[in-house]
Amino acid sequence: NTPEVQARDKKRAGLFGGLRSRYPRDFQQSEKTADLVLEDPFFRMACLSEGLPGSKEEKLGHRAFILIDEFLIGRDSDLVDFWIDSQNVSRQHARISRRQGSFFLEDLGSRNSTLLDGKKVNKHKEYLLPDKCRLTFADKAYYFEASS
Repeated sequence: NTPEVQARDKKRAGLFGGLRSRYPRDFQQSEKTADLVLEDPFFRMACLSEGLPGSKEEKLGHRAFILIDEFLIGRDSDLVDFWIDSQNVSRQHARISRRQGSFFLEDLGSRNSTLLDGKKVNKHKEYLLPDKCRLTFADKAYYFEASS
């Protein structure tokens, strides 16, 4: 691969440009499939997107689907679930947690702050995330939307 192809592929790492899994990728193919049984009656998924939900910008920009209970956001692609390519974003900048059907935001001691709907959040304190809110990690803004 040429350096240009490697640089392009690095930007595309993971799903939707910035999503990488912290979990092993040792999958085995199985001949049988089973129905997905959701044992958690509170299960919800959510999405972070660069544009307003339903907008053209949302469809064209980065999106990350939050399907796990502890979702890390930051600039160190080896440590986080959603990688943001900005030197202003901390290595492990923030966490979105899912508990009993609700989502919570916590700034993990970032250098350049986390904003929830334009208001700075305190470090190491959890905030309930309202649906369709705007989250800013240093200089990068995203919209948060949770399924019903």
